[in-house]
Amino acid sequence: MEIIGIAFFIFVFLFILNSKIRKFKRSTHVSEEDYQTKLRENDFSEYPHGWYRLANNKDVEIGQIIKKTLCGKSYAVTKTKDDELRVYDEHCPHNKASLCKSGFVKDGNIVCGFHEWEFGIESGQCVNIPYGDEGSNEKLICSTKLKGPITRKFYDGIVVWYHPENLQPLWEPEEDKKITEEMIFMGEFTSTIACLVDDIHENSADLAHFNYVHKKNKITIMDNVWTDYSWDHKGHVGDGAITSTVKIFGYKIFSLKAFWRNVGPGIITTEASGTFGRFVIIDTTTPRDRLLTERDFQIYCPPHLPSSIAWFMCWCFFHVTLQDLSIWNHKKVAGNPIYTASEKELAKFRRWFKGFYNSGSARISLKLE
Repeated sequence: MEIIGIAFFIFVFLFILNSKIRKFKRSTHVSEEDYQTKLRENDFSEYPHGWYRLANNKDVEIGQIIKKTLCGKSYAVTKTKDDELRVYDEHCPHNKASLCKSGFVKDGNIVCGFHEWEFGIESGQCVNIPYGDEGSNEKLICSTKLKGPITRKFYDGIVVWYHPENLQPLWEPEEDKKITEEMIFMGEFTSTIACLVDDIHENSADLAHFNYVHKKNKITIMDNVWTDYSWDHKGHVGDGAITSTVKIFGYKIFSLKAFWRNVGPGIITTEASGTFGRFVIIDTTTPRDRLLTERDFQIYCPPHLPSSIAWFMCWCFFHVTLQDLSIWNHKKVAGNPIYTASEKELAKFRRWFKGFYNSGSARISLKLE
């Protein structure tokens, strides 16, 4: 049975603190030493095709150009006057100067810092070459444009389509408007990890690790028991569910039922409901470079929920993910692991995820249903 008194005390205590709670924000980064060790011990440079978060809206200000990397390729990210993100290849098409290092924004245009060629932020179209004959430059101006990847607005950021053979998108990223319209943003945390996106996603299919790695909470008197697990897939989408029950001294304090959806290799949307309310997590995994993945959590909750309760749940989600980081940073790429009979979901997940790798490699291509 639940210890109602303890749960009520925790609720009241957190409610009193409610006015002092700010948005939850945390970040972690793998050390350079651990990353270099991972590179030396693993020879793997492929990236699965899919949609990946490149940047969040808050990452760049109007009038600024920042550099972001995806699958080993660098991009220049900037903003229009209407606060919309735009993404272009990092280098100027004229003489390949870096727009991130020497470029700047002037009067709504991106200006290359090498020869002062100007390109419209909205479209990337060249609008001015400041030297030479105006008449002869006109044709060149019309035919010159900044190149960029295929992008989509995704919640409070932008996602980029990656395919090693430059194929057009095989599906569209899913965005639930009800999340931003009916819920409020409560917090976020990001982690830079020396691993493949595969390692992060397949955790959702690994029940055995839940009841070992995630059994003990940060508060050591608390046990986390994971049950009612399921996962299946269709095409580029995988759907899973699990129940988490937190106990103190063997007594149930609260429980949480989580449903998640893997949308390709780069997006996971999780909806968790339980004793303390309903939460939605937008979880994106971005392969920045070889064996270097950035994971970003955006957490939303109902507007009526006290922010102290929401902050506490963000803290719990954060510490659950921390328990995996050291393992991911130091494990080797597992090409052919040994499975037990009880790990059929994990084996099924790996077969599904291999489909996002390019045909012609050691992986098979995805056949959408």
